[in-house]
Amino acid sequence: MKNSARQFVSIIKTYCEQNKIEIISLSHDWIFVLRGASGNKIIFGYDLGLNSSSVLSTARDKAATFDVLGALGISAVEHKMFLAPRFLKHIEQSGNWQRIIDCHERNNLASVVKPNEGTGGLDVFLVHGADELEGAVHEVLSRERSVALSPYLSIEREVRAYVAFDEVPLLYEKVRPFITGDGASQTAELAWKKFGADALSGLVQDRPSDRRQEFLSRIPAAGVDVPLGWKHNLGQGSKLRALSVTAHEREIQLAKATAAAMGLNFGAIDIVEIDGQLKILEVNSGVMFENAIRGGGIEYDVVYGIYSRALDTLLKKSSPM
Repeated sequence: MKNSARQFVSIIKTYCEQNKIEIISLSHDWIFVLRGASGNKIIFGYDLGLNSSSVLSTARDKAATFDVLGALGISAVEHKMFLAPRFLKHIEQSGNWQRIIDCHERNNLASVVKPNEGTGGLDVFLVHGADELEGAVHEVLSRERSVALSPYLSIEREVRAYVAFDEVPLLYEKVRPFITGDGASQTAELAWKKFGADALSGLVQDRPSDRRQEFLSRIPAAGVDVPLGWKHNLGQGSKLRALSVTAHEREIQLAKATAAAMGLNFGAIDIVEIDGQLKILEVNSGVMFENAIRGGGIEYDVVYGIYSRALDTLLKKSSPM
């Protein structure tokens, strides 16, 4: 997507026009300078500048987020970071590989391998065997400075909570694409009928050929819902289901506690439910609604309202939300 086509860009420009704020666009609409009465404010990417630099760095780093939250008594999905070999000279370690293998074994030979700094579900692999582990780690480190390993967990639900100055104005569940068994048809046939050719390529995610074939040939029982992938990312095929903020107090309180612990003023927090227990999966200091708006799950006016109040705070037009 071109930067100029982002909903975020439209919202920033509309807000400035309505509030008569001078705006300077740089780097193909990736950077904006807003010139208000309280001084110049810089927006970079999806970062409005409402969080401190240390909070930004921590939220961007999955392992650091886990370490910080764990130290402060907040339950989170474990992420262990391993630096690319060229950076090992900065720490007291002679190598990674045995430590990576040990971590994978602690994960019961089912690990999720991902960039330690990254978003959107890109370059994220579910691995089991040693060959898959090695391939995934090398794939990530060929482009990134560090890789993170986390245990593969049977996630029942994944919820995203948007935090804005001690409030949670929006909450939604990420629903993976799924088929419903009829007791007679194979998964592949049901997926083809529901999603077409895309189901057998993009939606059935990251499965080696043998496990992929075994999965596609199963015959689900009648009435049983079977997710086609294991990732919950909206950019990877999931759809959102808006949730009532007043009806999900557990998620709201965990999101608020997490934001308070990290000093996060404005951001998005991913919460997962595993065996009935809630855990933090990731924290995002940049707030992005592109897939949510384009997928039709959230109204543009709702998103505009959230950004508008945040920009009011940034430009000191009002007190925090």
